[in-house]
Amino acid sequence: MLSGDNGLLKRAGDARDETIVGQEKEQVELAYISAAVKKLGDNVTEGELQIELDSSVGNDKTDVSTNDNDTLNVYFTDTKHNYNVDSNGNVKKYIAPEQITIAKAKLDGTIFTEKTTLIDDYNNKVIVPKGFGISTDSGTKVEEGIVIEDLDNSRDTYGSQFVWIPVGTEIKVSTEINTNKTIDILLGRYVFNSDGSINTSLSVTQVLNQLKTSSSASIYYSEGRINDTTSNIHAKDIEGFINSVNSNKGYYIARYEAGIKGTTNSTTSSKLADGITSKNSNSAAQIVTKSGVGVWNYINQTNAASVCKNMYSTSDDEITSDLINSYAWDTAIVFIQKCGNNGEDSSKYSKQCGYSETGNITTTGTSKLKYVVNSTSIIRTTKILDSQCKIFDMAGNVWEWTTETCSKSGKSGVHRGGVYGNPLSYPDFRDYYSPTSTDELFGFRPVLYF
Repeated sequence: MLSGDNGLLKRAGDARDETIVGQEKEQVELAYISAAVKKLGDNVTEGELQIELDSSVGNDKTDVSTNDNDTLNVYFTDTKHNYNVDSNGNVKKYIAPEQITIAKAKLDGTIFTEKTTLIDDYNNKVIVPKGFGISTDSGTKVEEGIVIEDLDNSRDTYGSQFVWIPVGTEIKVSTEINTNKTIDILLGRYVFNSDGSINTSLSVTQVLNQLKTSSSASIYYSEGRINDTTSNIHAKDIEGFINSVNSNKGYYIARYEAGIKGTTNSTTSSKLADGITSKNSNSAAQIVTKSGVGVWNYINQTNAASVCKNMYSTSDDEITSDLINSYAWDTAIVFIQKCGNNGEDSSKYSKQCGYSETGNITTTGTSKLKYVVNSTSIIRTTKILDSQCKIFDMAGNVWEWTTETCSKSGKSGVHRGGVYGNPLSYPDFRDYYSPTSTDELFGFRPVLYF
């Protein structure tokens, strides 16, 4: 009998598959041993194993990733077989759970009814909150900028967009980003040199570390912990944010500077945003982070923090919102400098400035972010020129309040980034004001984490 459950053809096929599985398991085991020998120990990383498999099996023949339990997964692209590899190098075949891709969710217009983990084109994981979906103009690779959009039309924040900032080691990218096909983005508070590189002696990672922008500076910057007393409003829970980001391998920042729902114009010295009766009022305004609305300026740091904390504040939201902190701001700069869409220019993004558009714009110098403004500068709406990895305007438009605290007496509030018409303000720029100060030039941006 040739066919049927126990036919000769089926048994021959099963035997052939078992042979292929045996060969693939042996290839993985030998690659793991080779990597372990080179590092003189177990606990081989996905990148180390990938290098050995590329050498022995061939480039693009396998894809190594890390499972939720910190074991490694090896996927053979031709046979579509998956193998689990533990820290001792033991290999077994397994059936990976079906995962939703960002590309499919984007195409289908899926609105997620619960927190859901998706994968990008390179198997990087991205978590999407309840009530959100993938924006129609999102990238499908982390390096391009994964944009989520609030699609719950029962919320006042409907239409707000956020961009995923990946955090961790061996984030998978295209060879155009890095020939090794991976990059590292570590969560930290950074100071950048004039060429855009990270100043390792001044940058810090621990919550209690004080940051100075130069070794001779007399003032310093810090992030207040949940129970600390600070003269400005600090983060909801900076340690909780750090733990969340490192555990979930990322967080979201608003795609745009915060805007006011229902407006089309930004506030200036002579005109308030449409429908807003007070320059510093929360009661008459609702925050959104979407294209084309009036930038919410003339707001002090205290109120900006309150607006962001309450953006997604119910238990049903299943996401934490807050005013952006220095970790989130600086790590986003690192992401842009490694993955930005202006080529070599992007590696210097921390030191580039952007102006608002008022007339005809021409580029000048080597930076695509520097503009000649042919008429009086004004604040634009949240549909701006400066776009990197789908993130808008960290280099221009308005200064943005953060939760960072400055040691300067009476001026503990810290704002970041570039502002229109000021060639000395860049994405990594820090300055201090009274947290109760309001101005045409002061805006803000929220952050989301799980």
